[in-house]
Amino acid sequence: MKLQLLVLVLLFSCSLSAQSKKADILYPKIAKELVDRRAKDQKGRKQYIKAIQKGKTDSPKFKAFIEKLIDIDEENTNRVREIVAQIGWPTYAKVGERASNAAWIIVQHADRQPDFQAYCLPLLEEGYKARQVNPSNYAYLYDRVKKSRGERQRYATQPIDHPLTDERSFGGITDEANVQISRTKMNVDQPVVDYAASMNFTYTVPTEAEAAERQKTATTTYQSFVEKARAAMQAEDFAAAADNYLEASFQTGNMTLEDRTEAARAISLSKHKNARAGVYFLVQAVLHGHAEPAALIANADFAALKEERPRNWAELERMVARMGGE
Repeated sequence: MKLQLLVLVLLFSCSLSAQSKKADILYPKIAKELVDRRAKDQKGRKQYIKAIQKGKTDSPKFKAFIEKLIDIDEENTNRVREIVAQIGWPTYAKVGERASNAAWIIVQHADRQPDFQAYCLPLLEEGYKARQVNPSNYAYLYDRVKKSRGERQRYATQPIDHPLTDERSFGGITDEANVQISRTKMNVDQPVVDYAASMNFTYTVPTEAEAAERQKTATTTYQSFVEKARAAMQAEDFAAAADNYLEASFQTGNMTLEDRTEAARAISLSKHKNARAGVYFLVQAVLHGHAEPAALIANADFAALKEERPRNWAELERMVARMGGE
């Protein structure tokens, strides 16, 4: 009898504890939805990685799968937009730690809506400072936003690939000599050197003098390629101009708004194989505050980009429309 009573007391205590945890979360239904959406996101990406590892990337089935994955990302992003509009950023107090992390991973993967990623960044900053958001989530999104804008990251969380050679690096890093300290402060677990190795490239943390030299070299290299690109544009050798602008873009943190738009124009007019980069440069130009983004993308010089990358172009048009409505 005493044993049965003890079991009942324990069960009752557990029930009260579970109810208390649920009561502590302001939006339990939203929390569950976010966790479910994250599971869908991760399942698709695991399948993607397996396909890459098996070398099955040229089949129609794989291309159809990529389209499906993009659709999942778009659906998740649009829903998180609605949630953020309704309750603000999903913090620990609002949805619990697991669901808050789920919201972050969905936004982290929302590369086709970089304006929304940028919108969420100060919300995460406010959240982690209030100890309501994982600091590393902010660090990763900060770098993601900087990468989408073609700017220097701070925490070295987002590798970039050379648009012509596929060489991989972190690109430009703000306060690079102290990058590991910056990562540690934000609870980014893996040491930067090991993280780079896991991404199949070698990286060493520079001294202050080495960091300054790296930045000087990057600036000089950028200027050299841009001068060649501009000369090629004047000669109407658009293919050469496109290649040189793409080389210049690898020196992150240096590219001007004008150079981004000219790079997109060169890629479009030459019908370069990397049309996606052309659209990407226009996205960056808009994000950097182009005075007339609607007129920019209506320019007939970019017709080839629109034809070659219709889905990316549609995403650009939606971004311009959203930003115009703000």
